[in-house]
Amino acid sequence: MECKLTSITGVLDDTYDAYATIEELELITKAIQRWNTSPLDSLPNQSMKVVVDALIELLAGIELMMAQDGKSCLIQYIKGAVQSLSKSYMIEAIWRNEGIIPTYEEYQDNGFVSSAYPLLQISFFLFLRKFATKEVFDWFSNKNIPKIVKASSLLARLMNDVASYKFESERGTVVSAVECCIKQYGIFEEESHKLLLKEMQNHWKDINEDCITPNMVSRPVLEVILNFTRVLSVMYENNEDRYTHGELLKDHVTLLFLDPIVITH
Repeated sequence: MECKLTSITGVLDDTYDAYATIEELELITKAIQRWNTSPLDSLPNQSMKVVVDALIELLAGIELMMAQDGKSCLIQYIKGAVQSLSKSYMIEAIWRNEGIIPTYEEYQDNGFVSSAYPLLQISFFLFLRKFATKEVFDWFSNKNIPKIVKASSLLARLMNDVASYKFESERGTVVSAVECCIKQYGIFEEESHKLLLKEMQNHWKDINEDCITPNMVSRPVLEVILNFTRVLSVMYENNEDRYTHGELLKDHVTLLFLDPIVITH
């Protein structure tokens, strides 16, 4: 279920970034906010409706699965996270369409949501069984965002931006943290990278602090967030965008499935 959600989120991200007009994106956003594809009926390009249909169908399947544990009420948190994600994608599309480069602070406020990590992490909590409680979901969704949640999501945003900056700027698609810093602080690209590296180091400190201090949620919940963050080191190590260029993961896949370490007892 999580792999399907990650894949559909990627397709939705690309749709907002590169494959739809601003008018089409407004209809897609409206459809997701209403949780109904009827606003898309007038579109000549029905592939966009297919994406939203797939998203709605997947969450219906997750809700059915959760109903077996008597926890179908938790699906509202996932739907809310999807709706927040679509709004954040729409904001970035407007920036791109109108040639706006926001302040770094404005970019961060929207970017921690558009990283998709809040959605992917909270949806994964559903599969923690006994730890998937309303209290955990309320903690994660609180307006006073937990430090570890925001730090993890901002790391996802910044590491992606730094690794994909050249490719994305050549394609002329989205605004990135690199551009925001260059404009706001009047610095060059190399200096911007150094500034963002410092920011990323501080986010890791926030994550470590929340992992070693008493918290209102259980250790397995924190480990989900921690492990999602660890994935970033694989995806964006040495500023290579292995998420976009999957062929760069070939050696990792080989080591994991074809030549794994044999653990003996």
